[in-house]
Amino acid sequence: MLKQMLDHSTKIDREQSLTQTALQLAAEIDSPPIINLLVQHGVPVNALDPQGRTPLHYAYQFGSLKAAKRLCEYNVHLEARDSGGNTPFLITTSFDQVAIAEFLVSLQVDTWAVDQLGNNGFLLAARSPNPGTVMMEVLIQTFRLSSFSRAVMDSLTSPELRV
Repeated sequence: MLKQMLDHSTKIDREQSLTQTALQLAAEIDSPPIINLLVQHGVPVNALDPQGRTPLHYAYQFGSLKAAKRLCEYNVHLEARDSGGNTPFLITTSFDQVAIAEFLVSLQVDTWAVDQLGNNGFLLAARSPNPGTVMMEVLIQTFRLSSFSRAVMDSLTSPELRV
């Protein structure tokens, strides 16, 4: 059906009623073949939703590693910021997407980026409702934190401090 829509020049780069473009949805559901088809038909890889999120933000939020890798082949903007100042890396840490965080680190993205509230990836991961120990370990290695910093982060992630 998607191919038929494309063949009949359906406007697939416009936001749908859910405020997502077709490419953002393809990134969310981790579908590289649909991403290929859309990009080959001229859909912009850095299109923004009303919150300023790109398809890459969606791939990272939903743990869509194959889609993220495919989007990177099309030269997406790796440091794009949404309306809250979140880069895709900050999104991965907020949603405990370990494999994608490791992928981004391998691409040498700015792991020290901060959102509009001054939170870096480590703080976002620590403050998430269920911070994953694997994500915290990835971030500790990424930030090369000292044992003192580890103790501080352990105190920040203790259940007693959660709201």
